Amino acid sequence: MSTTDPSVHCDCRSKILRNVRIGAAVAFLCALVLSTRDLGAAGTTVCAALAGLALGVYGVATMLDETATFPRWLYAGMAMTGGALAVYHAATLFT
Repeated sequence: MSTTDPSVHCDCRSKILRNVRIGAAVAFLCALVLSTRDLGAAGTTVCAALAGLALGVYGVATMLDETATFPRWLYAGMAMTGGALAVYHAATLFT
């Protein structure tokens, strides 16, 4: 292996998971802030669905991360809760 090979110097999987976690946390916070604005019923529902989706993505990404602080079952619960919220709010949007 060459010394210029990036896999020699970094753990790319860990960096990708960290970036996904950061992006999901930012998306979650943005969706929460937007849900406090007067966007109408549809806008609030979309923001709630996006917040649930971001929570689900964060849970899955953290569950796959080997440096996670808490037990994996906690992040699995977070992922399932976020997914359920996203599905619920998406379903109420289209019904």
